Amino acid sequence: MHQLLNRSMIEHLPLEIIYHARDQSISQRLIRVIRMEEACCVAYCYTRKQVRTFRWDGILAVAVFRKNKGTEKRSGA
Repeated sequence: MHQLLNRSMIEHLPLEIIYHARDQSISQRLIRVIRMEEACCVAYCYTRKQVRTFRWDGILAVAVFRKNKGTEKRSGA
């Protein structure tokens, strides 16, 4: 997971994540990692249109987001 998030930061690669927030809600987000920290990553969230902080323990799944010819394709990590 950390390798894929680091790749997002270096290559400006959009990722799709499933995130479990502190309020117990679960959401699907489209992000691009800006910075990785010890306990979290800071990323631009295309879903919320804001820079957000995502805790490592809250990221349940991560996959590369690719859009080809009007269809979405995801490859997991």
